[in-house]
Amino acid sequence: MSHSTPTAAPTAAKPRHAAAVILVRNPMDPEIFWVRRQPHLAVLGGFHSFPGGRLDKGDDPAAYGLGGTFEDAPLRFCALRELYEETGVLVGGRFVDIPDFITGIKTGVLSPDLAALVPAGRWVTPAFNPVRFDTLFYLAWMPDGPEPVVHAGELAGGEWIRPEEALEQWNAGKALLAPPTLYAIRGLSAAALMASGNDEPLDLAEAAEQLSGSDEANGGVVTRIEMRPGFFLCPMKTRTLPPATHTNAFLVGGGSIEIWLTHHHPDHVGAVARVATHLKVPVRAHPETAARLSDIGVPVEPVLLDGVVRDLPGRPGWRLRVVHTPGHAPGHLAFFEEVSGTLIAGDMVAGVGWIMIDPPDGDMAVYLDSLRRLAGLGASALFPSHGAPTTGVVDR
Repeated sequence: MSHSTPTAAPTAAKPRHAAAVILVRNPMDPEIFWVRRQPHLAVLGGFHSFPGGRLDKGDDPAAYGLGGTFEDAPLRFCALRELYEETGVLVGGRFVDIPDFITGIKTGVLSPDLAALVPAGRWVTPAFNPVRFDTLFYLAWMPDGPEPVVHAGELAGGEWIRPEEALEQWNAGKALLAPPTLYAIRGLSAAALMASGNDEPLDLAEAAEQLSGSDEANGGVVTRIEMRPGFFLCPMKTRTLPPATHTNAFLVGGGSIEIWLTHHHPDHVGAVARVATHLKVPVRAHPETAARLSDIGVPVEPVLLDGVVRDLPGRPGWRLRVVHTPGHAPGHLAFFEEVSGTLIAGDMVAGVGWIMIDPPDGDMAVYLDSLRRLAGLGASALFPSHGAPTTGVVDR
């Protein structure tokens, strides 16, 4: 964020308990109901996900005579409440159109069935994100009754979609998915394909085994964060400015390996010499950045000039363009991937915290000019150096 370096790395946020429901219909040709978050939201803005949210103090099914012997009863209750509040779908009991879920429970009008939920994994938000959740995912069949209707608020819309079609949208760059969502959709696609090959209906219990078959899906460390095909996020713990705790590096495309630097600030280059030496790869940057890094232990090639374009091999193919964006730092660069419309923004925009413009290297007027230039690129997704990727690029 700035060339001022804190004396110690900030501490990661504690995860909050949460729950989500993957609603499924049509056992012989399964569809899932996914929702799209509003693009302006600070957490996963513009991402597709499943109905859900964090555990509230009132999520106490025992207080209403529900829950039985389920150890996860409060989270099951939370999942059903969030599903009802966000889509109007009630799993279990008869449907009654009543605005407030808790009021409906207290008055006996609503009678959700906690046993109708099939546990399908537990995911913990990686430590780089300042807003973290420890989320239990559940599968559930769509009950008889009205179709889901997404209520205005955090969600911009929702629809039924076959899992393989959802993956096609992700592969085409038309949908952003966090790792748990991508993993779940891939698992459901595989389970549906297996059931179809046997001419059998989808079995939710068997699908749930597919969705919870890795350490990551059982509360373990998320080791593979693929935000778009060929874009891997590698959050690195650094001595950056709070509330950020990490600086994001991105692996893009295929083929030979090079290290491209956005700028020279310590939280962006602290491990460059070690990584470059270990991998025996070149380090490249804007000439202004290279001049400031003459003593980091490896040569920095001053070859990344504005407008340089690199076609990267592999599928679906990537075309990375260098965009000189001074203002935060004289040699600051952003990288625009033209095929998917993905903008790796460096420290031009923050997903968490703020951007510090610190003279003499920083210049606010120049920074604002650079922001206007980035806004004109028409990017569909923004990958910042601090915080989670997002959409709503122009608004940011």
